[in-house]
Amino acid sequence: MPSRAACLVGLLALSASVPAAAQGPAELAGAWTAGPLRVRYAVSSWGPDCPPRPQNGTEGRAGAVTVGVRGDHLTFSGAVRGATDACWSQRPGLRRSQASASASRWEVSCSTPSSSAEQERGRYVFTRRGDTLAFRESTRWDWQLRDSRCTATREATRTLTRVAAAAMTGVAAAREEARPACTPGSAARGTLWPQRASIAPGERACFTAR
Repeated sequence: MPSRAACLVGLLALSASVPAAAQGPAELAGAWTAGPLRVRYAVSSWGPDCPPRPQNGTEGRAGAVTVGVRGDHLTFSGAVRGATDACWSQRPGLRRSQASASASRWEVSCSTPSSSAEQERGRYVFTRRGDTLAFRESTRWDWQLRDSRCTATREATRTLTRVAAAAMTGVAAAREEARPACTPGSAARGTLWPQRASIAPGERACFTAR
């Protein structure tokens, strides 16, 4: 039988874990920076009616990203656009079939209808590790285009890193210091505004010279 002290320690650990789970992803909102999206393909079948054969490399653009919060999920705008509960492919007919969220992991699965000639199934996962968010996509294509069958898998990864407020302040200050001072030179021409005015006796008109 466990001792009363051991039970007390277990109860305290349980009560301490509840607020942490209730905090949700709100603390992740703010400025982040995204690295390039690295993509690799494994082609099983690619006939003459298939589109150009996919190539390994990088896709999309890297840069500044703003992370927002929508319920238990994250939203992204800027260099990366989307959400942790949305599909990350533009395939027509692709629909979300499942989405889940926890304190450090967000996953969504999407698929096309079984009647579609261009079958696609995708699984998109975001994992938090400290001040980074790791994105991984696993997509399976199975298309029947005329007499050709196009089947391949796509694996894509990207890392987002939180931008510290102190670092942003330092960058802004450095940019301000690097900005050249503006010193006005001799006037090249002048403009009077308004260029004409009609006034009655006793009235007053003011002109601005630039």
